[in-house]
Amino acid sequence: MNPALENVVLSPDGKYLLAQDESQIHVLTTAPLKFRFSIDALNAELAQFTPDSGYLVFNYNDLHIEKWELASGQPVDILDFVDYAGCMQTSLSPDGNVMACVSLNGDSVWLKLGDISKGRLLYQNMHFFDHYYGVLNTNVPARFNPNFQALMRWTRDGRYFVAASGTAAMAYDLKQHQEVQLEKTLSGLSQERFAFVGSDKLVSTCDWSFKSGTPVDTYRMCYTTFPGGRALGNFLLPRGWLAGVTAGDRLLFGPVRGAAAAIVDPATGKAQEEFKQETVDLVGEKLVAEVQIGGIAEGSLGGKMETIGLPTTPLATLEASAFSMNGRYLAVSDRARGAEWNLLTGKRMALTSPFRSAAIDDEGKLQVQFIHHELKPSIDTSIDKRTHKYALGFTSAGDPVQYGSIRVRLNPRGMQQSVEQNVDLEAYDAASEARLWSTRFEFDLPGIVPADGDRLLYVMDRESPTGLAEASRNRKQLIRSSDVIKQLFNERGTLIEIVSNRTGAVEPPLCLGTCLLSTATVTTRLFIALQTVPDCLPSSGARWQAMTVLACSPQPTGRRNSQSTMLPAESRWPALPWIAMCLRRDLFLKRNSSSYSRLPSTCTVWTCRARPQVLKMARFPLSSRSELSVPH
Repeated sequence: MNPALENVVLSPDGKYLLAQDESQIHVLTTAPLKFRFSIDALNAELAQFTPDSGYLVFNYNDLHIEKWELASGQPVDILDFVDYAGCMQTSLSPDGNVMACVSLNGDSVWLKLGDISKGRLLYQNMHFFDHYYGVLNTNVPARFNPNFQALMRWTRDGRYFVAASGTAAMAYDLKQHQEVQLEKTLSGLSQERFAFVGSDKLVSTCDWSFKSGTPVDTYRMCYTTFPGGRALGNFLLPRGWLAGVTAGDRLLFGPVRGAAAAIVDPATGKAQEEFKQETVDLVGEKLVAEVQIGGIAEGSLGGKMETIGLPTTPLATLEASAFSMNGRYLAVSDRARGAEWNLLTGKRMALTSPFRSAAIDDEGKLQVQFIHHELKPSIDTSIDKRTHKYALGFTSAGDPVQYGSIRVRLNPRGMQQSVEQNVDLEAYDAASEARLWSTRFEFDLPGIVPADGDRLLYVMDRESPTGLAEASRNRKQLIRSSDVIKQLFNERGTLIEIVSNRTGAVEPPLCLGTCLLSTATVTTRLFIALQTVPDCLPSSGARWQAMTVLACSPQPTGRRNSQSTMLPAESRWPALPWIAMCLRRDLFLKRNSSSYSRLPSTCTVWTCRARPQVLKMARFPLSSRSELSVPH
């Protein structure tokens, strides 16, 4: 399966095209459509052709810059630029000679332009936009987002640079080496969205009216000359990203009406052609676009397209993945496409549209929530750092997530439409879409982790408002562990509820750590992977890196070791019914024969004791050279 492309660009003369994913940049000729060479470029910023169509340039966010000659397929210039304040965002000019860098100066956005070919600073403003004092347009993101401090654009000929942060904007003439005054409509240019049409026209949001933040909102877009700001027209667009094309009086916009991208005529605001993938470019009437099953198509707008495959590169960022319980089948999806494999034969069984949630039974039957166009980076609440595609207000609230046999939807209840607090969690049968149950979280949404046996885990801080509310609501089922931690009258630790997927009910109790609401049955194995769980031990604010729970077998027997900790007899224990939690973030378990060695100095091992199906906690301090013997 080819990974999703992040960038598809035609050279200004139309003779070359590039296709870029997270790992590599592929360069092809268009006449004939033929692969030329690839460049390793893991996590590079978006590549582009120089205005003379002779070179390809790109950079990394750490200010490493490369320039490749198209004729020879070899690098001709490699440079490491230095900015001692560091750059949170960068943007390279089309000719590769000037770098724009965005840093933070306290609460202020610090904008710099540097001539990397001559090693000199062209422009800087340490207070380009002040977050603390700035008054934002209602349509501009008000929250502090380090990935999107400024929107930066270059004219295709490389002469002008425009940047906007919040409600502050500037333009710079790289030929005259001076700042340019933005006139008329452009005097109100903001960070929200704008894009060049050619090198002398600009389309930007010019709507200052109140918006409710719903998907049906539309925004007035102004089409003007640049930099004069003379009006050429205006039209309405819904929320979404906006980008220019290499050459021609057209724009790219998306998503729209179930498509990932559309070509828009700025003179009318009408969409001319729609695409299932967002990676599209134009030079006049020459079109290049990513193919949904993988590869590149090149041809004329509205005409015949020729398709070619691309070299296979490693998969990087995935939207969803799932194994069958027997480990035989695997399904994965990125933004552009999904696939299912039979791991016994190593063969791909199906190539599908992208999906965000998945479940596979032991026969390989795939249950997924398909999206019939590319999953947009703008669907997330943060901007995509490299594609710079951002649409205010898009969240994952409308995207169901599959857990076993159910799909879960989050319905915001507050005015802010946040899916992180004050939400109704609704569960639907994955096969029939019948509504099964719902529950309300008035405070923060707990962590939701799938568990075996068609169950969910709700994980929350015991002292949080959600933890207090859930402990109160289920107080008759709550059992405290033998080492419950109290600070005055308050219990500390992690609260975990095990919930039935089919009913939403909290199951009979078992306390694990400070408190866990559920029982671990013979057939249930619980696995919790948490980046940060509040500490359950009095250890000066330590945090767990990971926690694993394996349920006990019927009637376990055990033996005590010299540290008075019950460890299971190897001959009577089919699984590994224990967990090791370390008070450092560098949890490291190294398998060595029947031992796990090199644990950090302070660990806690949870083991099963005499009562069947119950997990207890026992402290087991280890030195850095100690070993803990456990059964296979």
